[in-house]
Amino acid sequence: MDVHDERVPEKLFSQFVERMPQACVELIVESTEGILVAKRDIEPSVWFWPGGRLYKGCLLYTSLSG
Repeated sequence: MDVHDERVPEKLFSQFVERMPQACVELIVESTEGILVAKRDIEPSVWFWPGGRLYKGCLLYTSLSG
């Protein structure tokens, strides 16, 4: 099987995002002081658990490092 590392064109990628589930990792950090949450500084400005999207070749722990 051939492996291609080039990027998918933006228009086609947008179609994938609209139609396909995306693998993501979220992390809940709890301490004696409470639970860590973050708030986006861009719209939509909502509270969320820290985490990240998994990309091809990405290791689970690197998706949490931003």
